[in-house]
Amino acid sequence: MDRTDAPPRADDSAPPDPTEARELPPVPAWLDEPTGEQALAWAAARTDETVSAFTDDVDYLRLTQDLQEILDSPDRIPAVTEAVGMVYNFWTSPEHPRGVWRRTTWASYAAGAPSRPPRPDDASATEWEVLLDLDAERRRRGHDLAWAGRRCCKSARWQGAAPW
Repeated sequence: MDRTDAPPRADDSAPPDPTEARELPPVPAWLDEPTGEQALAWAAARTDETVSAFTDDVDYLRLTQDLQEILDSPDRIPAVTEAVGMVYNFWTSPEHPRGVWRRTTWASYAAGAPSRPPRPDDASATEWEVLLDLDAERRRRGHDLAWAGRRCCKSARWQGAAPW
């Protein structure tokens, strides 16, 4: 049914103008406490609604599986940044779902297949130095950690020094 076939509105008024300012309902005070019992219950209910809306959707499940396979592919090329003569990368894999922050030299990065784990018989593989393993830290601390980015001191004064 197109717009010309649509039944007339009961109140015969025009639809609201989306650019027109309108008053929003007040935000409940309990939402200001994100770890409060009522806020957590509200968030859990919204999560349950969303999950149940997609749980049986075959197209959604197929897309999710395809995307996960792409993200877990070992032949991805690592996106790197350079700081003080070293190449840095944050990498996730099935073995490291939370990720590792790592670095290597430009020569090592250019020598091999940077995303492939080194093999004993392959001298050309990139050798990464792991600076932070979020999965190991999760096990050690007993709670989840999330990567929020990095900041590297780019001053030559710190060249060769430990990053922390």
